[in-house]
Amino acid sequence: MSKQFWVNNWRRGRVQMSLLMVIVPLTLVLLACNFWYVMHARAQAQPPEVGVDMYIKVQELRRDLALTNEDLAALGLNREQAETVLQTLVSWCESHQAELAAQQTAERSDRQALSEVQRQINIGPRNEQVVQQLPGIQAQVASARDLRKQLLAAAGSAVESQFDTDQQRVWAVAKGNIPTSSQLRYVSELTGQQRAEIMDLARRAARGQTTETLASAGILTLTQQSQVQQAVSNQRLRMADVLLAEKAVLPVPPELAIKNVVNDRMEFE
Repeated sequence: MSKQFWVNNWRRGRVQMSLLMVIVPLTLVLLACNFWYVMHARAQAQPPEVGVDMYIKVQELRRDLALTNEDLAALGLNREQAETVLQTLVSWCESHQAELAAQQTAERSDRQALSEVQRQINIGPRNEQVVQQLPGIQAQVASARDLRKQLLAAAGSAVESQFDTDQQRVWAVAKGNIPTSSQLRYVSELTGQQRAEIMDLARRAARGQTTETLASAGILTLTQQSQVQQAVSNQRLRMADVLLAEKAVLPVPPELAIKNVVNDRMEFE
């Protein structure tokens, strides 16, 4: 073979090697970028992990602050608004976890002590030392309850800014009506007489003694009926959005999800 043949092959080899030195690193970079994008998208799609203790604390706050799924839907929140409210509550709970835990521990301990003192007083014989302990323990229980109210007020203040004026008004009514049923929770100025009549209507309806409904019984004023209708309408319109928001921000921990499945199976069997 001629010298020129070897020269040409050598030149082609250098060109191919140069191309490989460019193509291979570029390919690796593209693969790395694609891998990062896939992992980032997957991480974005997956809901954040919330521990069991934190999940329970947040759900307790939601119950005590009238921020359950039914409440958020009744306020007319869309998915984005509901996610913001839930994330605000989760963040507040995370930053005040120590205070919440201390308050719950103190209240639980004080209630147990109060129950034991009351038990000893009830079964007798009368013991003056035990009787004298009662006022102090009752004061401790009241103090723990007041601290709980202060924590709830602080959590509520963090969330309130996420609502518009009308939502703040309805939410204030709902908080004042806890633990009234979800529909009546949003009725303002509900009197004691109205509550008694509603309970009587519910009892008679359960016994099959009446076919009257809350709307036809004339217990609520026109304004109050309008409030109930608005809450029900909002719940029908927004509940799906709220459920999606809860799934995105506050998913059920796997431990509780498994427990719920087991309980459902036991009830079915």
